[in-house]
Amino acid sequence: MKNNLLPEYSVEFEYKNQSKSYFQILFSKAVLDLNWKINAMNNDKIKVGTSLSLTSWGEEIEILLEEEKVIITSKCIGGQIMDWGKNKENVELLLSKIEALKKEIQING
Repeated sequence: MKNNLLPEYSVEFEYKNQSKSYFQILFSKAVLDLNWKINAMNNDKIKVGTSLSLTSWGEEIEILLEEEKVIITSKCIGGQIMDWGKNKENVELLLSKIEALKKEIQING
């Protein structure tokens, strides 16, 4: 059951001209580069955890890979009712890392 009281931030975007597996590689590498922990992974979803910080008890980030669309959601874990912008920061950090990795990891043809 979804708890709508916990703060979260979500974005979605379409991807074209690349395969779902390409984005799985990009997101997996980005998560590891950000020192986040991959908690679960399959063909359609990557679940990630961040660690405790001064402003947060940690967040769970879900990357849902659909056909030609990605949905990224960061939400607080625990009983935290304010996220102080941390969920948005997580998503933006991940997207920034993805953009940088696209320049490094290119699949031709």
